[in-house]
Amino acid sequence: AFYIVSREYPLPEDFVVYPKKIQGDYEMDYRAANYFLDMKEAAATDGIELVVVSAKRSKEYQQGLFDKEVESFKAKGMSDAEAYEAAREWVALPSESEHNTGLAVDLNNLDQSFEDSDVFAWLSEHAHEYGFILRYPKDKEHITGIKYEPWHYRFIGVYHATQIKERGITLEEYYDEIWGEQ
Repeated sequence: AFYIVSREYPLPEDFVVYPKKIQGDYEMDYRAANYFLDMKEAAATDGIELVVVSAKRSKEYQQGLFDKEVESFKAKGMSDAEAYEAAREWVALPSESEHNTGLAVDLNNLDQSFEDSDVFAWLSEHAHEYGFILRYPKDKEHITGIKYEPWHYRFIGVYHATQIKERGITLEEYYDEIWGEQ
């Protein structure tokens, strides 16, 4: 479950997700689903409700989200090219989104204010214990290429998540520490 998915590292065409339901119709890859369910149960024991608002996405669904974002920027008066580039800062193209892996989950509230919630505080303290990291941290946009998303968590396994948490670094920085600049 340890790989980077981004503009620079799109998913291969033959990438396969083995889905398992985690809440309602939301699914994650089975490699992450049980860890997520354990985390959700532990949070509930502490009085914290983790609510999935997005998880595994098809490439078609991802394209639709991207196109909608482009249109919203065009409606603000941007040219096609400007709107396309602005949209890329917020929404990934298909094969460049972690949601296409089935290893990412968006929780509770897709708003910056989520960082002020008890849920975010709980996740900040415990997510790594279940193999999840805050994927797009604050003030790391220049490294991740994605705006701060306090709601977006990525499964990478307990060992790697703990290493990232202890160092206070991004997945990209951790990858470079392990394998060096490629």
